[in-house]
Amino acid sequence: MLKAAFYETDITPRLYECMPGQFEARYAPTILDHLYAHALALENGDEKVIVISLDCIVIEKRDVLKIRRRIFDVTGVRNVMVHAIHNHTGGPVADLYASERDDRYCEDLVMHAADAGIMAWQKRVPAKMGWATKEVFGLSFNRRYLFKDGHVDMNPGVNNPEVVRGVDIIDPTLTVLRVDYEDGTPMGVVMNFPLHLDSTYVKPQGFSADYPGIVREDLLREYGANFGFLNMTGCCGNINHLDVTGKVKNIYTDIGHALAGHIAELYDAIESTDDLPLRFATQEIEATIERPTQEMVDKAPAGPRRREVEGARDLPGGTVMCEVQSIGIGEFALVGLPGEVFTRFGMDIKRRSPFGCTMVAELCNAANGYIKTRAAADEGGYEATPSTYNILDRNAGYLMADAAVDNLIKIH
Repeated sequence: MLKAAFYETDITPRLYECMPGQFEARYAPTILDHLYAHALALENGDEKVIVISLDCIVIEKRDVLKIRRRIFDVTGVRNVMVHAIHNHTGGPVADLYASERDDRYCEDLVMHAADAGIMAWQKRVPAKMGWATKEVFGLSFNRRYLFKDGHVDMNPGVNNPEVVRGVDIIDPTLTVLRVDYEDGTPMGVVMNFPLHLDSTYVKPQGFSADYPGIVREDLLREYGANFGFLNMTGCCGNINHLDVTGKVKNIYTDIGHALAGHIAELYDAIESTDDLPLRFATQEIEATIERPTQEMVDKAPAGPRRREVEGARDLPGGTVMCEVQSIGIGEFALVGLPGEVFTRFGMDIKRRSPFGCTMVAELCNAANGYIKTRAAADEGGYEATPSTYNILDRNAGYLMADAAVDNLIKIH
């Protein structure tokens, strides 16, 4: 029998804590909306899985291991996926550019995240599930462009005369997993949309879950205060909300309200099914660390971006073990990848998946910077140039995608 439950705990930092996500440090003077650790517990027979989604920009491996340890000690559940939604208005979870990690906040985050998973596990009940997808346009845009002088860079501004064309694509797919109680009444939803979370352009900026926070608020008004919610950000390393034609001007509230409407439309039409088999697979791939050359340093724009490229030049190389997880629920699958993944990898995994519907989430279980394509590595630009944050070479994404598909074939 398939069982499930949602739970959430508040992880909002104290005011004037640092918000990582830009090249310079920012401190939050207010709270636009509260931040949460969202959890979904799943069980069917001997298979047990907990998925946690955190309203923070990244989650470091050391914190993931602490979360898993606490959950295992209490519940005995070993299979835990921990996802960071990548909001640029969250708490100080890492040394990221000019922002510093706050160990005290991270200790609290670990405890609250684990407790969300534990409470979800304790509340699990017989459940039914169903899923649906929809293409949504006008919210997400390619952010990498070729300039007349031959270089490629992100966010060129509106109608920049030096721009020749965009060099990348978007994935417009909104994926919704509906979770019901045994009698068919709504329990909660898991959403997945490939769009960067850096759209809280209001003053003063404060703590916010960005557009997923607005989606959550709208859905709770629609389906009740106890409605469960989980956002799993799709592969969007090269996608954001900025339209360089100037025709579309969205901020987080616009995006959130629009997505909530689409989600409700899909959710209400989904027919859920009970007793779906639950499967889990994971494997680690060894990815190579890449450090910038002097030529890369010289090509980086002057200022903070060059500082971060130059700061990584003489750091040690080596390899990183990257965990790739896959969860199967009937003909639905969820894949977790450890980095800010270019859209093409998510689309490739979905295309090759044997499941009827596959949701791919980035920034699961670790932060390894951008996971770029080989074409992007040749083009250069912010997401493709090694820096203090962007550490993996051009082959990492292909290894991750192959591992994900291997997992999916194994559990299908």
